[in-house]
Amino acid sequence: MRRLRINGEEITAEANETVLAAALRSGLSFPYRCRVGGCGTCKCRVAEGKVKEHTDTAYLLSAKEIDDGVVLACQSVPETDVTIELPGVRMARSPSRAERPAPSENTPRLRERITGLFHYLKFFSFHFIGLLSLVSIMMGGARITWALLGVLTIYMVGDAVSGDDVSTPKFRHPKILTMQLWLALPLLFGIVWVSLWSVSTLDPFGFGAWLEQRTHIDFLALRSATTFGHRISQWILTGLMIGMLGTITAHELTHRTWDRVSLCIGRWLLAFSFDTSFSIEHVYGHHRYVSTTEDPATAPRGRNVYT
Repeated sequence: MRRLRINGEEITAEANETVLAAALRSGLSFPYRCRVGGCGTCKCRVAEGKVKEHTDTAYLLSAKEIDDGVVLACQSVPETDVTIELPGVRMARSPSRAERPAPSENTPRLRERITGLFHYLKFFSFHFIGLLSLVSIMMGGARITWALLGVLTIYMVGDAVSGDDVSTPKFRHPKILTMQLWLALPLLFGIVWVSLWSVSTLDPFGFGAWLEQRTHIDFLALRSATTFGHRISQWILTGLMIGMLGTITAHELTHRTWDRVSLCIGRWLLAFSFDTSFSIEHVYGHHRYVSTTEDPATAPRGRNVYT
């Protein structure tokens, strides 16, 4: 545990906790936005002490800032007791848990627990979509087309009806959410494997026969009965899953430059779309040169979206 002094406010940082995470946990109004080292909002100066930076921040900080000891709070873990300065920022502290009034007996705690559980479960919705796609491809025939239409309906209609989720829940167990992201890799592998198996003239590794023994469903016969039109639906559905389970999840994981496991899984997810270089170009190129002529991922003003 390290002691932090931020603009005169003294707090503590737990092991491997970043300056920003410690400040927010302690109720300080530390300025931040992205929390992944991409925006520079949490820039601060280390006046005393030493920090370990999760990632190279030279793409956001100038040479003069680096020489002056400026770091990104969201990417810096204290290695010693540290004094942090944020010129022009007043550190307001929100009441600690001990200072907050105790809840009354009529507080709907059950509702709060259900709401808290929902905040975790909602991030597993894409696993349900992935499993739905996998099973529909295995079952073959019109089920594939109906699954494709169902996925499109869930996302387009659901997005229009549900609106934006503007809640900012506090997760006591963030590792659950990390595991949820990691699970995208075996799920996507399963979908792509089943898609390839379903158009094979053989039964690789005896996969279909093995499933039939355990489910008493003749998947080989279902595979043979699937028409060309439903195969088109299958490849569209598989492509959507590569984009949704692969690219979107990998985008999040490859930002975690301090976590080797997340980086590895993120790059494997990008491999399904043949775009592993995204993990370098996006984090160290796009974030540095965004909205400039140096960034190939930024469209010039006025360019048609389809172009």
